[in-house]
Amino acid sequence: MASCWHTNLAKDASGDFSNKVAVSQDGGRTWSGPLDTRIQGQFTALLALDAQRVALIYNQRKSGEPGIRAAVLEPNGAGVKITGDEMLWAAKTATRSNSSGDHARWTDFAFGEPALIRLEAVRFLLVFWEKGGPGHNGISFRLFENGA
Repeated sequence: MASCWHTNLAKDASGDFSNKVAVSQDGGRTWSGPLDTRIQGQFTALLALDAQRVALIYNQRKSGEPGIRAAVLEPNGAGVKITGDEMLWAAKTATRSNSSGDHARWTDFAFGEPALIRLEAVRFLLVFWEKGGPGHNGISFRLFENGA
């Protein structure tokens, strides 16, 4: 599976697009057409949970509470089924200046580039960067357990 942040950069944009994934059943030789996740956010990471499920790790800056989320996806031939979506880390603000979080303000983002690593069967490490006030700049790590 491959994921893509689908941004609407049109001058008259009426809203953001939901993000897409593509699936390969033959080791990357061929790919499905884009499958709609129905998730709006900025994401950069995938983690295989088992043979049927993938965790999609994404930043949420515009729709709802800002932070880093993980959605559990089950791709099939017709699309993608979401079987879970939860907050992994809640941010105090989406951007350093508390702006909208639009793509045009990417240099103002307060956090990003999340990666999720499985340490044990139900133990995970979340790694991401943060830019905040004094003492809150750099790489952050969060350990947590989940039955996913």
